[in-house]
Amino acid sequence: MKHKGFTLVELMVVIVIMGILAAMGTIQFAGVVGRGRIKGAAEKISREILGARERALSQGQAIDVVFSASPNNNLVITINRLTNPVVTTVLPTFTDCRVGVIASVNRRLPETGVIVAVPPAIDFPANTCRFMPQGASTVGGIYITSNNGRYQFGIGVNANGRVRKSEWGGTAWN
Repeated sequence: MKHKGFTLVELMVVIVIMGILAAMGTIQFAGVVGRGRIKGAAEKISREILGARERALSQGQAIDVVFSASPNNNLVITINRLTNPVVTTVLPTFTDCRVGVIASVNRRLPETGVIVAVPPAIDFPANTCRFMPQGASTVGGIYITSNNGRYQFGIGVNANGRVRKSEWGGTAWN
């Protein structure tokens, strides 16, 4: 007499295989989410810097973008109008990234100039990027890493005020 259906061993094998596939998918998804968060933070930082440049141009006054780190090393950005220092905007702390670089990032952004062994986390004089009313700015960059240290981005500003976001590809900025 034939019985239709699956044995307990067959069901257990299928469940184990599904579990392994689900675990592999979760690991892959976590990597995508981590990179997406740090990339989103880098894009937001570059938009804030570019917005400060646009304000300097439209308002005809110098604007400072000041970078600092919170006690737990999260990035904090403060935007100051120099003609009216009372107006200050402190952006929310970026919790998906840290100020700084890890050992694998060993070159400065192209906008900042000279290649050094390990660039500082904030490569602007006095941690401040100043945009002049004509659009020119101080040259420098800011380097951020993901919380797990796997992904690194840099946001550089050249003397003409051009803002560029780059990702560290292991040997060069992309």
